[in-house]
Amino acid sequence: MTDPPVLNQEMFQRIRDQITMYPETHAQWSWEDTASWCGTTRCVAGWALHFTNPNQNVFKTAAQMCPDDSDDYVGEAAAKILGLTPLEAKQLFYHAGDSRAVELVEQYALKGRE
Repeated sequence: MTDPPVLNQEMFQRIRDQITMYPETHAQWSWEDTASWCGTTRCVAGWALHFTNPNQNVFKTAAQMCPDDSDDYVGEAAAKILGLTPLEAKQLFYHAGDSRAVELVEQYALKGRE
């Protein structure tokens, strides 16, 4: 059995700070929405990619990190940045609504994996 990747608690702390101080910038349904009336909104994965390379959109950052044949290059790239297992990434990126995502980000930022 292989060990899980190292969780990037520092990145989770940055995301936690962003989405708790500015909740209007967080929406789990959007990797990156720059057309929003309240400014740019991003999901947790989108914020991880943005903080990794703030000078380009999340899709370009993800494409640079993952192979062209990947079905889910944005999710895969964000999982690499955050140090998530495939199951953790699936739960956070695809099954968690906004409030559950905030809970998971808080947990990973403060306690790591439980």
